[in-house]
Amino acid sequence: MTSSIVTTEYVKLTISDGTQMQAYVALPKGEGKFPGIMVFQEAFGVNAHMRDVGERFASKGYVAIAPELYHRTAARGWEGNYTDFPSVSPHMQAIKEETLSADVRATYEWLTSASQVDKNATACVGYCMGGRVSFLANALVPVKAAISYYGGGIAPGQRGPGLLSHVPEMHGAMLLCWAAWTSTYQRQKRSQLPTRLRMRKRHTSMWNSRTQIMDFSATRVPATTHGPRRNHGR
Repeated sequence: MTSSIVTTEYVKLTISDGTQMQAYVALPKGEGKFPGIMVFQEAFGVNAHMRDVGERFASKGYVAIAPELYHRTAARGWEGNYTDFPSVSPHMQAIKEETLSADVRATYEWLTSASQVDKNATACVGYCMGGRVSFLANALVPVKAAISYYGGGIAPGQRGPGLLSHVPEMHGAMLLCWAAWTSTYQRQKRSQLPTRLRMRKRHTSMWNSRTQIMDFSATRVPATTHGPRRNHGR
């Protein structure tokens, strides 16, 4: 995509384990340096919807990069089908924290070395599976802020031990949004997550129930749904 305010491209990143990862980049047009943001995919890959999210960030003045986190198991440019989750599941299950961490670090390195990016003004955002990645990224690289939309597997549960052990390592403010009626929200709320986050000196944690914040903040945010119908605050 190329518009009057945004241009896009694909870049190839070399990961520390020797693999190659494609990433979709959306850049605002204009002179000077811009804040940068890592956009972490939901389960269905860096599809048209996630590319559009990146482009919308770029239209607001951010350099956005969306890495293809399934690059070890899926073909370059792979996109899942929203009506066929079983075909997506093997790619999700193959992701390990060690290799995922390497992907995050490579993405951050590209972002902060890009000539258009102010390396002192970086953040990350993720949706569903990517919400968990965004939480982890906050502990791995020195972003100023991280946002997780309905991220699962953050608290201990059936998916594993979770990510709460990383809370002391977090660099930036942390914003978490879930729909309050979902089982994911209830698991996170009952876990040690609120207590762990309150112990941090810098954080913002929000529990989203459509237009009402349930826990730490009076700020209101709009509701979201899965897939391309999601408005992400638009």
